[in-house]
Amino acid sequence: MKKNKANSIKIRLLTTMLLAGMLFGSFGCGSRGNTVEQRRAKAEKYLLLHNPSPEYGSVGGEWLMAGLSNAGVSFSDEYKENYLKTVKDAVRETGGILEERKYTEYSRVVLALSALGEDPSLIEGYDLTKPLMETERVALQGVTGLSWGIIALEAAGEYQNKKTRSACLEAEKEMIALILREELEEGGWSLMGEQPDADVTAMCIIALSQYPEKTEALVKAQERGIEALSALQQPDGSYCSEGEETAESTAQVFHALCAEGIDVEKDERFIKQGASILDGLDHFAKKDGSYSHLAGQESDEMATEQVYYALGFY
Repeated sequence: MKKNKANSIKIRLLTTMLLAGMLFGSFGCGSRGNTVEQRRAKAEKYLLLHNPSPEYGSVGGEWLMAGLSNAGVSFSDEYKENYLKTVKDAVRETGGILEERKYTEYSRVVLALSALGEDPSLIEGYDLTKPLMETERVALQGVTGLSWGIIALEAAGEYQNKKTRSACLEAEKEMIALILREELEEGGWSLMGEQPDADVTAMCIIALSQYPEKTEALVKAQERGIEALSALQQPDGSYCSEGEETAESTAQVFHALCAEGIDVEKDERFIKQGASILDGLDHFAKKDGSYSHLAGQESDEMATEQVYYALGFY
């Protein structure tokens, strides 16, 4: 009897271990044993808890609202209206001029409003997409400004009439030409220097993927950019910005890979020493669902919002 009982216990233990292995195997998305959806859900819970009243701004504002909307989160009308009120207040107080040099301010707000189902051309009597058609002004921030200008105008496309859409596409065409002109000799992009930067290259690839007219030059630039990102990936799966591995850079590349339809878990170009980019993101993950800017640091709101926003494109 004792021997049979011991065998029974062993069988139950083995069964439990096998089931656990099957479960973790089915997660198969990183060292923490979480799926992309579970990672996103944890970050979402953290962000909602720490942002009870979202408002206009780069933190606790546009990226948060765009991320929640893109993920299909059902939040209250009051939550949405609280954010919209602060945007409208800012637009009214500034006479529609949110920025005079950094036009990514307009891109960010247009992205958020479009995600929320709001027409960004009808905000307190101002058209917030119009500044993004001023190519020379948008280009003051280099390829970063140009990339987000394209991404924002494409996001707002469903609200544009035929005439406005035509003007947007013309502006985007000019911006695409400038981005392609700034491509580095070996592929990829950077704000300065001859070595590709992961953040900047990812932004350009996202913009190129959004632009509807796929010329041969554009497609070839995309392909070279993807190869540059593959070469820039760190052994732990993450990405660097100015010599430091950061959650934001890793999230930006994740977004770019998703925009290109690349399987972030299986594509061998983006698996280094067995680590995928999801494993790279896990280096910045905290137990409460938030993310740090640098691995081992405290939770960072911007890093968490950027990761959450990127995970929504999986």
